[in-house]
Amino acid sequence: MAPAIRYLDTSFLTPLFVPEATSGPISEYLKSTADGTLATGHWTRVEFCSVLARHRRMNLLTGQQSDDAEAMFERMLSRLFIVLPTDVADYEAAMGLLRTRSTSLRAADALHLAIARNHRAAAILTLDKTLIKEGRRLGLNIGPGIELEGYGGSNG
Repeated sequence: MAPAIRYLDTSFLTPLFVPEATSGPISEYLKSTADGTLATGHWTRVEFCSVLARHRRMNLLTGQQSDDAEAMFERMLSRLFIVLPTDVADYEAAMGLLRTRSTSLRAADALHLAIARNHRAAAILTLDKTLIKEGRRLGLNIGPGIELEGYGGSNG
C-alpha cells in the first residue's frame, strides 16, 4: 500500500522561490517532511509560471530571476515531489465543486481540491484562507501546515 500523500498547492510552494513572510517556516516544514509523501499537481506548475509572469510584469522579478526561480522549482519537484497528473476526472470533480451555489471557490482552487481528493491526499497544504474555508466545509483535512496567525491551526 502506498503511503498517504500530502498535497501542496501553489500558494504554499511559491514562498520558497519568491520571498515572503512565510518563506522561512515553509522551508523548515519541507526540510522536516521530505519523506516521499509530498505531492502536487501539474496544475501547480502552470500556476507557478503565472505567478512568475505576474512578478515580471510588476517588475518585482527580472527575467533572469524568474528563469532561475522556475528552474529551482522544477528541480525541487523532480527531487522531492510526486507530481500528480491532471485528467478529465479532476476537471469534472472541479466543475462539481463549482456547481455548489454557496461556494466561494475559484476555478483554479476547485481544481487543486479535485486533484488532491481524487488522489486521496491525507492532507492539503495551502496558505489561501478561502481555499481552507471551502476545503474544511467539504470535510477535507486542509490547512496552512505551518503556524500562522489567522489560519486556525496547522495541518499536515
